[in-house]
Amino acid sequence: MTKSEDRTPRFVVLQPRAGESALRHFGLGISARTADPDRTDHRQVQVFGLHGIPALRDRHGRYDAERDVEQDVKQDVERDVERDAARPFLPADRRPADLFTRRCSIAPGFHYLCRMKNIVFDLGGVVFARDVQKCTPDFIRFFDFVRAPEMPGFWEEYDRGTRSLDETKEAMCSIRGCTREKCDAYVQQAIALQEPVKPTERLLGDLKSAGYKLYVLSNMSKEFIAFLRRFPLYGHFDGEVISCEEQTVKPEPRIYRILLDRYGLAPEETLFFDDRPANLEAAARFGIRTRLFRHGEPEASCDELRKMLL
Repeated sequence: MTKSEDRTPRFVVLQPRAGESALRHFGLGISARTADPDRTDHRQVQVFGLHGIPALRDRHGRYDAERDVEQDVKQDVERDVERDAARPFLPADRRPADLFTRRCSIAPGFHYLCRMKNIVFDLGGVVFARDVQKCTPDFIRFFDFVRAPEMPGFWEEYDRGTRSLDETKEAMCSIRGCTREKCDAYVQQAIALQEPVKPTERLLGDLKSAGYKLYVLSNMSKEFIAFLRRFPLYGHFDGEVISCEEQTVKPEPRIYRILLDRYGLAPEETLFFDDRPANLEAAARFGIRTRLFRHGEPEASCDELRKMLL
C-alpha cells in the first residue's frame, strides 16, 4: 500500500488530564475515549476532520502525509505533561517518559484542525426556513427551485441586488404561468413564513455563550433580509455579509474575500456552515474550514457541530 492509499487514521495516547489543555487548544476535530477499560491512565484520541480541505499541507500548499503528530500535537502535549507530572496521583512510572505517540499516516479525508474562533452561518435553510407543515403542496411546488442544485438566473440576480422584486415576480409569473395576484400572494407568504430552525437556534445560543464570534454569509434579497433581521435570534451575530448589499453571491470568490477582510478573520480559525456543497468548496479554497448542513437532518447536523465545538 502506498502512502496515498493508506487509510489509517492517526491516534495519540496520553496520560489522563495531562495534555488536555493542549487538545482543548485545538478544540475541533478531536474525539476522546478510553483506550482500554482496564487502564484508565491512558486515553485514545482520534484526530478526524470535516468537509473540505486537508489540514496538513507543506510549504507549497500540497497535502503532506509525512507530517506526523509529533510535529503537530506532541510538543504541546509534552509541555502539559511536564507541567502535570508532579501531581501526586501520577505514579512515577507513568510520568512524561511514558507518553508516546503511535505513528500513523493521516487519511486524506481526515483533517487536523486548529482551534476555531469564528463560526459563519448561511441563513436560508440553515438558520431560517419555512415550516413545510404550514405550506400547501402547490406553494411548495411554486418555490421548488430553491432546492435545485443551481438557482435560476432570475433569482440569483434578485439575491445579488441587481433585479428588483417586481422584475423577479414578472419572471416567476412567466415561468409558472400564473397570475400576478397569485405570485404576489405567494412571495409575501414566502417571506412571512420564515422562522428560526430550532436546532440551529439552540446551537447559536450555545456557541454565543461559549464565546465564539458568529457571522452571517448569505445569498439574500433585501425584502427577505429586512424581515429576518427583526428576529431576536439575529442579534447573536457579530457581523454579516449579505449578497444584495454587496452585489456578489456565493460561490463567487469576492463575497468570501469581503467576509474575511471586513472582519479580519483568519481562514484557519473560521468555520462555515452552509447547505450547498458548491458554497463550501468555494470557501475551502480560501482555507476556511467547512461543514455541510443537511436539510433532512437539521438536529443531527447541529449536534455534530456542537460536539466538535462545545
